[in-house]
Amino acid sequence: MDIISLIYLLRLLARMLVFPGSFKFWRRNNEIHYNKAMAKRAKNRCDDLAKLVESINFKKSNNLSYDEISLIKYFICLHINVFQ
Repeated sequence: MDIISLIYLLRLLARMLVFPGSFKFWRRNNEIHYNKAMAKRAKNRCDDLAKLVESINFKKSNNLSYDEISLIKYFICLHINVFQ
């Protein structure tokens, strides 16, 4: 009986070493780190977009140049790509 228990324990340890993401406590840890990284990226891009919108709001003229429009488009595309 002890030999069978030892074999099952060794198999479990080997599976944990080869496939660490398949166990609940490691899977949760990986998900938490991934979610934090994605939230940080999204926050940075939202901050950049907010700064751009603020700079546009403070301008006296309503005429935007082609460079400014392409920059706005670029930041919006970056922001959208975070969530795809």
